Amino acid sequence: MPEIIIPGLNYLPLYVFMTCLIQIYNGYANRTEQYDAIARSSISRSLSQAGSRIILGGLRYESGLIIGALLGTIAGIWSFVKKIHIIRDIRRSFSFRYMCKLAHVYRYFPFFQMPSALLNSLSTNLPLILMAFYFNKDQIGCFSMAITLLYLPVTLISNSLGQIFYKKASDWPPEDTAKLAHKFLKLTFPIGLAMSLFLIWGGEHLLGFLLGNLWSTTGLYAAYLSPWIWLILCFSPLGMIFDALDKQKTEMILNICLFVSRIVVIIAGGSLLAAHQTILLYGVVGTILWSLEGYIIYRLIGIRITTREKRFAFIFISIVLLSWSIKIWYTF
Repeated sequence: MPEIIIPGLNYLPLYVFMTCLIQIYNGYANRTEQYDAIARSSISRSLSQAGSRIILGGLRYESGLIIGALLGTIAGIWSFVKKIHIIRDIRRSFSFRYMCKLAHVYRYFPFFQMPSALLNSLSTNLPLILMAFYFNKDQIGCFSMAITLLYLPVTLISNSLGQIFYKKASDWPPEDTAKLAHKFLKLTFPIGLAMSLFLIWGGEHLLGFLLGNLWSTTGLYAAYLSPWIWLILCFSPLGMIFDALDKQKTEMILNICLFVSRIVVIIAGGSLLAAHQTILLYGVVGTILWSLEGYIIYRLIGIRITTREKRFAFIFISIVLLSWSIKIWYTF
């Protein structure tokens, strides 16, 4: 068997170490409510990574993408270091007894949080690998691009709101946490509504017009996934309640269900259905499971929604589902 050479593999330990530092600084900044530092670090990391990749790519440097990712993490850490003096703060407030107390309080985090995070990562990336056994590269590329386009704004919004919500939910009484969650839903619900309707009725045509007919398939796949992405946008920031209330076991069970369902959908769909039908089924299953997770989050937080708001929510959800059904009907 010929030896497989992976370029840039020697950079991996350094990249993992730098990524861990990013997470440490990010968590500390969130704990001390230094959200401006988080924003600056994220922007510095993204700009440095994109800029260095473009420059190194133009110079035909073989490991340009890898070096760009590494330079991005370095820029993100440097931005944190200039603003947050974490080592000095730890030296001033270090207490071995308090550290042991916290280790006991959060003893379930490693047992449930780490496997849950691993499952979440696998359920995002493994379906794309499995699809390669059943569908052609154009279909996989369009599906991957649809996921990427949808996750960019959703991740930006949910991460920003989630960091704020986790801090407040850990410190505030349940009533105030419920009010904050209600405010977040009033923000994300209409954004997701507008995004879903746009993807259902205009996404396919817009991408096809701007980028060519091949990219219209990406817009179609995005329309299939739009209700699922809407639910993620609404409830992903509030999912931090599992950590705030030490309900990591519940979160892990939900991630197990999500992981298993996605793998089953890809294998069953790839064996029995066409690519369009498999991706539609992928979106339907994701919508069902995130509806369940959203309901659990809603109950854990104790969000109070008025009768008027429930009526409006029912009307708008019905509009999206009806539009989604009509889109699917005309597609097939």
